[in-house]
Amino acid sequence: DSPATPSDTSGAGETETSSAAEPSTPPTPPTPLGPAEIDAACAGGAGPEDRVGPGQVDGPVVAVDPSGGHLCLGPVVLSGDVIESGQATLDPSGTWVVGLVFTADGINRFNEIAQLCYDRVAGVCPSGRLALLVDGEVATAPSIEAPSFDRTQIQISGDFAQDEATALATAIRKGGLTFRLVVS
Repeated sequence: DSPATPSDTSGAGETETSSAAEPSTPPTPPTPLGPAEIDAACAGGAGPEDRVGPGQVDGPVVAVDPSGGHLCLGPVVLSGDVIESGQATLDPSGTWVVGLVFTADGINRFNEIAQLCYDRVAGVCPSGRLALLVDGEVATAPSIEAPSFDRTQIQISGDFAQDEATALATAIRKGGLTFRLVVS
């Protein structure tokens, strides 16, 4: 069996890990955003006060992805404590990927969100993507390509150079990781 793999559409290298601290209280399930809320926050003219940054936990907000594009992000749905480890590795085809291992509780929480993104639930995760932010900056925003995952077989793939994948893995291990839904 080959593992299900979220694919990265940002074009930058990525990796993830989480602190081994006590799990935080899981965020409440996302409330669907209405078209007016999405348009208001994510329309072209959002100002700096609407951009994601350290300490912001509610959405929607506009953020810049690693390729320089803009993403409209919904609320934080998971924190970094759901990841047990992460490592930059070469897959069998010779492509750099970031392999993740989720905690037992974390994979259950992640799979709830993965199902919403895989189904592209309107107003919740219509893009089918989940952004991973490190210290308030979008590190990657992969597409979710399966409704559920095994906790030890998640990979983030993309067009990563070794140094990009390694740098992301290092940043994630240092903490400050959050997951946000990509609304548009």
